[in-house]
Amino acid sequence: MTCFSSKNAIEWRKRKKGDAEHATRPALRCDPLRGGGGACTLPAPSGGGAAPFTRHAHAALVVYSLAAPRRTDAEGKTWSSCLKTTDEPFTEKSLDLRNNEITEKTVEPATEEEVLSTVKVMGGEDWADWIDALKAADVLTENAVTVAYSYIGPELTYPIYYHGTIGTAKQHLQKTMSEINQALIQHFYLI
Repeated sequence: MTCFSSKNAIEWRKRKKGDAEHATRPALRCDPLRGGGGACTLPAPSGGGAAPFTRHAHAALVVYSLAAPRRTDAEGKTWSSCLKTTDEPFTEKSLDLRNNEITEKTVEPATEEEVLSTVKVMGGEDWADWIDALKAADVLTENAVTVAYSYIGPELTYPIYYHGTIGTAKQHLQKTMSEINQALIQHFYLI
């Protein structure tokens, strides 16, 4: 998740000659993967650390991109993602890079708990929490846009990826995108 952060100040061109207020403004960068201890400029939705931010900086675009094995939610529960099918076992050839042998591997279907856990890690819940935190901190521009960067993989991997646990999480991400966009419209135009 990338937004703006006061830790990495950048030099902006002066908008007017001699305009000291616009000479330098901090670019805010929030990296929740670094954890607490001031790595984030906003209180992380999952309870991570925070650092002060400057109200002059506003994000017009928030790109959400996540590929993570785990996520700890706001209640402190840690969820783990998995890469499995959701219907039936999937068997395919694989290259064992340790000994350069081609083998067959079978991926068993995920349990309901594994599917839920993968959605909790790679679905849209964390993204929605971040957007709510950014709105609450008043660091989004009025016409802010947010997008999720996602990958569905080649058709060969669809049984374990697109139609598997990750695909289920991506469906949740897609549903959340619509909810976030509607919430942003309501936040800026209906309130």
